[in-house]
Amino acid sequence: MSELDRALDKITPRLLDSLDYGEEYKLTPLFTLYHYESDDFIVVNLDDGENWEELLVVMYDDRSVDYEIVDNYLYNKYA
Repeated sequence: MSELDRALDKITPRLLDSLDYGEEYKLTPLFTLYHYESDDFIVVNLDDGENWEELLVVMYDDRSVDYEIVDNYLYNKYA
């Protein structure tokens, strides 16, 4: 299982509901969940200390979580 898979396994509708605007939640040493300050967008970012790159947009409802790939290169590299 990749580190990205481990990060995505931690994301639940309950966690997403709990994020405030502008809040970051560290999923693994490489990936951070971020809720934009002025939008309802929540993203998974590559966050390795040098880079802060959007990887996935998170979409969810009460029962499920889904993802839209933002950066195919990074997704394929870490998946």
